[in-house]
Formats: sequence, structure tokens, C-alpha cells
Amino acid sequence: MKHSKRSPGFSLILSLTVMAGIVMLLVTVSAFITVESRAVMNQQLATRAKLNSIVAMRLALAHLQQEAGPDRRSTARADITQPAATASTVRNPMWTGIWRTDLPDLPPSWIVSGRGDQPAGTQSLSLYQTSSTPDYPAGYWAPWQTGYNPDATSMVNLVGTGSAAAAEGSRPSGLVALPKVALPDDRIKGNYAYWVGDEGIKARINLRDVRTVSDTSNADQMISLRSPLTPGYSLIDGLSALTSPTQLTSLDSARQLPLLSGYAKTTGASTTPNVRLLFHDLSATSAGVLADSLNGGLKRDLSVAFELSDAQFAATEFGQGVAGAAATTT
Repeated sequence: MKHSKRSPGFSLILSLTVMAGIVMLLVTVSAFITVESRAVMNQQLATRAKLNSIVAMRLALAHLQQEAGPDRRSTARADITQPAATASTVRNPMWTGIWRTDLPDLPPSWIVSGRGDQPAGTQSLSLYQTSSTPDYPAGYWAPWQTGYNPDATSMVNLVGTGSAAAAEGSRPSGLVALPKVALPDDRIKGNYAYWVGDEGIKARINLRDVRTVSDTSNADQMISLRSPLTPGYSLIDGLSALTSPTQLTSLDSARQLPLLSGYAKTTGASTTPNVRLLFHDLSATSAGVLADSLNGGLKRDLSVAFELSDAQFAATEFGQGVAGAAATTT
């Protein structure tokens, strides 16, 4: 009987091959689990960051409604509170301040998240509770203060160089950075920061001039003739050479200005794009209410005063009557 010849090393090679396959499988599975674990962790961190952003947005909105909601309020940027400062020395010039016109001695509220070394909510403490005391509560952060200098690693860029520009010439810096504020719940790890810009002080660049409508019976056109003023868009850097000013009405954002025909991206010797220099000056979405910031309520139609009789006129705030009396017709 004939016996087949077998290689004595075949079993060893087969065993090593099987073991190598098992090791490769384990390495592949381990790498897959590691990648998936990191992906899940990154997703959790991204979700947490989004939720922290939502918290910051809601806190900012509540802070704004609390301070600027009533009629008797006026708003302005922080650079007007430092008239002696230059563009390079003014501190936090783009913060939004809220002044109470019914309590003129009360310092303005500043709509930012506050100091990083203070508990959450310190900055949003309503100054209404301080009555007419002309001072801030402990821990409050005003833009001109020099006693608090947060570490650079704790700062968050809320308006960066992609949107605005640093200080240039006589123009103050449009960049905004604030320290992170820890969430008040010790069981939740996270931080937030917010800054509220003032859209109300910006020029609206996409308004339609109804006087250009060819239909002379258009009611809006007839009403607009009562005011001889027109927007001076040509005076704004970059807009003086537009081929047609009506292009502006198609804008949804001031960031779309470079898309206009005839728009100049830079002006003079400056190499900074005009759209960044004008970030805090132009808006395509600003809107307002004709509120009376002195007496509250809506502003009154001054043209009504000239339709009153002499006796009625004398009894109103336009004449010698009590201030705040409404001008009405019979």
C-alpha cells in the first residue's frame, strides 16, 4: 500500500495562519470600537456644545428683554462712555448699554454674560432693584473697568476677524471676546458666553425708496413725499460707485455687499475689507418701534398739533399744558 507524503511543517504553518487571522480580526475589531467610541464621544461633546449655545442664547434674550423691554429705555455703544479714550485705548467699545430714561442717575446695564470669576447671573442682576443708587452691585462688569483682566485662555471670540476688524486709525476695534462663565449647576459641566449687539443703531441698507415707483397713485409713494430725506448710501465706504443703488434692496445681509456691481472692497490706503469695517454700522434686518422713551407708550403724531384749536393746543404738551398730555382732535 502506497502512503502519501506529508510535509511535517504544514500543520505549524496552518496554525500560524489561523492565529494571524485571529489576531488581525481582534486588531480590526479593536480599532473599529476605538473609532466608534471616539465618534460617539465627539458627537456627545458637539451636542453638549450646541446645548450650551442654546442656553447662552436664551440667557442673552432674557437679559435683553429684562433691560431693554420697557419703553423708557435708550441704547448706545460703550465707546460713547469713554470720550477721552482713543481707538487703541478704549475698552470693550462694542458692548451694548441700556440707559433708563426714567432714572437718569442710574448707571447703564451692559448686555454681556459677565466676568468669568463671578457666579452665573451676576451680570444680569436687574439694576431696577437698586432704585436710583448711582452704582453697580458687587461683581458687575462695566466696559471701562480696568481691575479685571481675564486670562487669554479663558476667552471666547464672539465677533472675530472673519466678521469685523481690529482697531484701525480712528476706528475702534470691532472684535468682541468674553470670558467663559461656568454653568450654575455643579452636576453639569459646561460654560457659556454671550454678547448682544445693537441693531437699532445700525443703518438699514436695503430699504426700498418708494419715490422711485413710477405709479404716482401709489399710497406709499404719496406718503413718503412728506419727508424730503433720502438715504445717503453713497456716503458709506464702498457704496459711492454702485452701478445702481436699487441693488441694495435685494440684500439679505450686509455680508452680501461684495456681490454688488460697483462695490469697492477697500477704501483708500486701508487693506481691510469695507464689509468688515462696517460690521457694527450696517444692517439688513434692523427694525424698531416708535416708542416714546421719555414718557412711555408710542410716539405722538406732531402734525396733529397744528390741526387743533387754540384752546386745545394750549392744553397739550405742545402748548402750555401738562407735559405728557396727549394731543387729540374732536
